[in-house]
Amino acid sequence: MTTQKVAVNRHLVGLLALMCLVAAGIILLGFGNNLQLRQWGSAFLRVGLVLAAFWIALPTRYRDAAWAEVNPLVIPGFVVAFLLLAYRPRIGIPILVVAAVFGFLLRPRRPKRPKQGHHGSDR
Repeated sequence: MTTQKVAVNRHLVGLLALMCLVAAGIILLGFGNNLQLRQWGSAFLRVGLVLAAFWIALPTRYRDAAWAEVNPLVIPGFVVAFLLLAYRPRIGIPILVVAAVFGFLLRPRRPKRPKQGHHGSDR
């Protein structure tokens, strides 16, 4: 099996996400009584949201992909949090608070730059 890199067109993913979300809005707001059309609208909404999240995570010209720097030890934590959320939905807010605190404490620090000041003679 050969390994090859597949290029993903970020603009196309964004356009598809936008088209799915617009279609969902038109269907859900315009045809509220028809059950079959509401199902199509819900499907477009879900696919559009997933594509939008994928579009945000894709690499740009100036930034790597969102998952490029993820620590492999974080993934089990997400799995446990998801399972806890599925089992007990009320625990969601404390999980978000703990995740925010850990995210703040464990984020990479930027190096401190020296203060900008006068280094020459005063005129």
